[in-house]
Amino acid sequence: MAILLILNLGLTFILELCAVAALGYWGFQAGSNLPLRLILGLGAPTLMVLVWGTYLSPKASIPVEGAWKALMIAIVFALAALALYAAGHPTIAVWFFAIFLLNYMINVLAGQ
Repeated sequence: MAILLILNLGLTFILELCAVAALGYWGFQAGSNLPLRLILGLGAPTLMVLVWGTYLSPKASIPVEGAWKALMIAIVFALAALALYAAGHPTIAVWFFAIFLLNYMINVLAGQ
């Protein structure tokens, strides 16, 4: 059982990296010109990393707890899924968010 929980934590990390990549991909696809694509493609993932590191990471400088943390995590991953959807990948967006939900439920039930 411990191995499965460790694998689930690994999946959590991979999903976080995928969320950053999804936001970057969307940004580079969404802009109508090169400067806007650079701003969105680099800015969206940077903003997510800043929010995650400041409020949601285990060593956050301003930690959020309880229901607010769950809500913020859900919003971050929902935005990443919406970014994939907006970039023209609706099936991947649905699978990404479904895997996130399953992973998050396991984390909550396991107390991770």
